[in-house]
Amino acid sequence: KLDVDTLFLTHFGKVTDKAPHLDALENRLKKYADWMKPHFEKQTPQSEIIPLFTQFSKKELAENSVGTAGLRKYAAANPPEMSVAGLMRYWSKKNA
Repeated sequence: KLDVDTLFLTHFGKVTDKAPHLDALENRLKKYADWMKPHFEKQTPQSEIIPLFTQFSKKELAENSVGTAGLRKYAAANPPEMSVAGLMRYWSKKNA
């Protein structure tokens, strides 16, 4: 809701078309959360989820035109194990 024209994303640079960017981010986060929910409900160990989430997220990013260099940047800035831990925490808080 901030009245800004440009976002400067750590590790990813300048975004001037913020509405589509934020919409895509929201959609990706929802998709990731929905993917994680069954694993949370089964209390699957994170060590088992990480390789599955890594595959899932790489495929999803590649389908959205993120190339090899972008995938490397994404993995460096937001390693899959951090996403898995964060999504498990999200569902534990949401279900509390």
